[in-house]
Amino acid sequence: MTRTRTRTTSPMAVNPMVQNDRVPLQPNNIRAIANLQKLLIQNTLQNTKG
Repeated sequence: MTRTRTRTTSPMAVNPMVQNDRVPLQPNNIRAIANLQKLLIQNTLQNTKG
């Protein structure tokens, strides 16, 4: 038996900017991004110390 699958392409896949207009950043998203940036900076500093 073959099943037909409906595929929806999210606007995000087509245009990343669409997502920004539609969904405001949640506070915990902002916090998570800040944490990631902090880790990234620490990582970069450690790597460049050598």
